[in-house]
Amino acid sequence: MVILLTLLVIFFGKALTGQEIFVTPDIGGSDILHYEYATKYFLSESLKKHQLPLWNPYIATGFPQMGTITGDFNPVNLLLFYFLPMPLVFNLYLALTFFLTGFFTYLFARSLKISRLGSLLCSISITFSGILVTKIVHSIMLQTFTFFPLELYFVEKYLQKKRLFFILCLSLAIGLQILSGYLQIVLYCLIILLLYFGLRLYLEQALRLKSMCIIFAAIIIGFIIASVQLLPNLEFTGLSTRSGGVDIEVVEKLPYPLQHLVTFIWPYLLGDPRSGTYPWYSENWGIFWENTGYIGILPLILAFLAVFWGLKKNSNVVIFFLIITFTFFLMLGKYSPVFFLYNIPPLSFFRVPARWIIFFTFGLVILAGFGFDQFFKKSAIGKHRKSIIPMVILALIVLNLFAFSFFYNPRGDALTWLNEPETVKFLKTDLSDYRIISFGTPVLWNKQLQSKGWDTKADGFKAFLQGLEPNWNVVYRINHAGLYAVIQTQRGSTLNSALKRNIGGQARDLLDLENVKYIISPLPVDGRDLELVFTSSSQPKYYIYQNKTVSARVFLVSNWVLIPDQTGQYQALMAGDVNFKKTAIVEQEIPNLGFKNGEAKILKHGNNNVEVAANLDGDGLLVLADSYYPGWRATVDGVETKILPVNINQRGVLLRTGEHIVKFKFQPESLKWGIIISALSLLIVTSLVVFFKKKDL
Repeated sequence: MVILLTLLVIFFGKALTGQEIFVTPDIGGSDILHYEYATKYFLSESLKKHQLPLWNPYIATGFPQMGTITGDFNPVNLLLFYFLPMPLVFNLYLALTFFLTGFFTYLFARSLKISRLGSLLCSISITFSGILVTKIVHSIMLQTFTFFPLELYFVEKYLQKKRLFFILCLSLAIGLQILSGYLQIVLYCLIILLLYFGLRLYLEQALRLKSMCIIFAAIIIGFIIASVQLLPNLEFTGLSTRSGGVDIEVVEKLPYPLQHLVTFIWPYLLGDPRSGTYPWYSENWGIFWENTGYIGILPLILAFLAVFWGLKKNSNVVIFFLIITFTFFLMLGKYSPVFFLYNIPPLSFFRVPARWIIFFTFGLVILAGFGFDQFFKKSAIGKHRKSIIPMVILALIVLNLFAFSFFYNPRGDALTWLNEPETVKFLKTDLSDYRIISFGTPVLWNKQLQSKGWDTKADGFKAFLQGLEPNWNVVYRINHAGLYAVIQTQRGSTLNSALKRNIGGQARDLLDLENVKYIISPLPVDGRDLELVFTSSSQPKYYIYQNKTVSARVFLVSNWVLIPDQTGQYQALMAGDVNFKKTAIVEQEIPNLGFKNGEAKILKHGNNNVEVAANLDGDGLLVLADSYYPGWRATVDGVETKILPVNINQRGVLLRTGEHIVKFKFQPESLKWGIIISALSLLIVTSLVVFFKKKDL
């Protein structure tokens, strides 16, 4: 593994010291900056304040980060991001993900009796393959996949030695994988894991109900261990735009085009996204970083040799040939004869069928290890197996993979890219509570990406950070009404849909309602009571407009209108018939209100708590312009009270005449029970692992 570590030090270079960060562009933004880095930044800042990253107040008027794809509860991440500073820790986390994937692949290959050099070939080929290098922008996905070869290793060791110790270790690996956050990859891993286990038993004529029950028990225990992640995730999913699964039309948009198989010979044969020559995303084509599984020319040849020589003699070759066949048909998406499976849960809950390429590629890598060993057994140079020739082959593979991977992901100077843009410096002169909204940047971003791609540092995209597109605003602690995420709550999605409409027209009143004081755009904005207050010196220029009629983050209303369903609420919002500064839309009848004079102000606004002082001369409804979510609890003068959903996605609390202190705290039951179940199950399983290990000794 010294060789693998050395190669990773060369590959990551200055990123390992925090001097550089990866800045790879994506369609409409940068997943590694706008999601991965921003998410981990919030994790780091929360932990250093001795808080868990439960509720992110900086995006979407407040967002339940604990229930989404973050990997925040993975113990490795908790330790790394607690003790080390950004951006150093982010890069080390990426490097560790690459190393562990390679190391666990090596362990699994060795358990299959592949030689040390053949296993090293597997390790290097997967570490610098297309499924890792091009997906460095999806680090949460990669970390989730990291545990897959480790799970296979424990399954293989169990099959060989029939010791419960390995089943318990498998449960821990599955639990850690789930805690890494990317449930689509977890599902795919478990499907392949069960397929591998079943094929091994079948081909060895050892198919027993007891063995299948044991493996299913291991999976169930793994899920129980990960309850701290799963329970909040299930709660969020039930309230999200994915509650009923993914529309099949969405799944159809990201297939694996059959002609893209040619890129296993050379990944840039169909075009290079770095120069803007790769075909632009379309419903029939997909995306480069979803479709590229390059493992190098020699490993590909060796994989074919393994099938040619071993398909009738080696059961492991048969298993991985069947696995790559199975995953090949699934990754084709709508071009596959088994596409109907995506109408059936749990596959119906996920998009991008092309991601099965991860397991197709892994299967090729393992076959390459077998092919490497068979080559030296069968060829005329087999007697030179212990000479320099195998090392020359490995060196050629490394050079080939580095030619593909080393310059793919652009890096930027950390100080330059993370320095506060002009727009941030201007906004930070305003010390009041407010939110921003931004638009226009994705259009210009895509225009440049499509025509020019990116250079080695992607400097042409740096100016776009002036736009503070979500979630990049989190890095500067600026509150944004928008969100950069695939999945969001139904309520948040409804309100965001309204905000994306004509800001100067139909959606204008929502700026006031959502506490949006500033609009940032590279395009001119017209609208009522909007004043241009700042112009950047960057190219393109960014304009900041101030909303002169913005509402406070918290306010009192004396009227309400009943609209039970969100569709009707949306229509009322867009019609502009409701004066939100005096009237709230509610979903159930509440007592009559009647105050004439009143005021409310925020005393404290933390990540997971808000404290408000209110004074009114009659009954009223306190409205907090933060997202409604069931995990929030409220007290009025120390007495717990109900939080009402108002204005689709805001929080309301009924108040009587007089002075009050209203406290909001985020205390989700799903998290509480998740922590209890995970802690107990982890303690029990770890104790059993130690017990069985000592027993074997």
